[in-house]
Amino acid sequence: MSDLSRVSFVGMDPLEVLPHTRQFAHLCRVTLSAKPTAAEMHRLVEVFGPNRTFDDNVPPLAELLGAIDDVPPLEILGLMKPGAELLLTGFGPRNIYGDLLSHGSHVLPWVTAGTANWSRRRVTRLEQVIDELGFELVDCGGIATGGERECTLPTETHVGAGTTESGYLFKLLNASDNPGLRRFNAYGFGRESMAEQVQKLAGMKDEPFGDLAQYNILVPVNAGALNVPLEMVTVLARVLPRFDPARLYFTQDSFKLAVNQEQVDDREHFQRPLTLFSAWARLGKAVFDLNQQLAASDQR
Repeated sequence: MSDLSRVSFVGMDPLEVLPHTRQFAHLCRVTLSAKPTAAEMHRLVEVFGPNRTFDDNVPPLAELLGAIDDVPPLEILGLMKPGAELLLTGFGPRNIYGDLLSHGSHVLPWVTAGTANWSRRRVTRLEQVIDELGFELVDCGGIATGGERECTLPTETHVGAGTTESGYLFKLLNASDNPGLRRFNAYGFGRESMAEQVQKLAGMKDEPFGDLAQYNILVPVNAGALNVPLEMVTVLARVLPRFDPARLYFTQDSFKLAVNQEQVDDREHFQRPLTLFSAWARLGKAVFDLNQQLAASDQR
């Protein structure tokens, strides 16, 4: 598998999405069955990446894996590289089946907030694909959602004291050169998980967008956050009877893996290796949960 641009996640073994997942689980003392259970996939996330801000997951992983100065031993870094390349390679809008979104389609963009760098990259990616592929925004504009975590990470000093992750995302959209992105419907939530935010939004029938099942939804993510749109499909398939999972499309940017401490310190251009374990586990669990939901609703 050279990239994730056309692979179908439907029916996929969650431990085969990325290579060497079982080996990493073993290194981190996580036991996995031949056919993993929901509890085992949850445990994988608990060990690899329980915190939404991936940097917070690094210290315990560094201790488990014997990382020095935030860079894993060479043998582990070598095992990581094929999966890291898959996680960090960008691709155009596609759905869970690997179908591409046609040029010039009408779309409802939906941007979710993350850390400041992630939000910036998501908005940039959305601007790129709208411009390159000629997508038309539906009449109600788009959707922006985020929580109220205050931006206090070392990489967020530029956003201003007291700024929340949702507030920063809304500011980025309002400053966009694309006039369509300046008419987004913005929804700030408290400490709810992303899945809880999606469920709440799906129930807001009186909002300008109405029934979400009527649109081609376009979700931009930063490389390493591919679990986000898969989780969104899972929730929408559960709470909206008319929702067609094939109508949520997602696209991600490209990024580079840091292989030395100098690159690790350059967060704007390189991905910290140990944070990828969080993405690794969350993507596997997202694929597991997606297929469980599709089977339950007979949409596989």
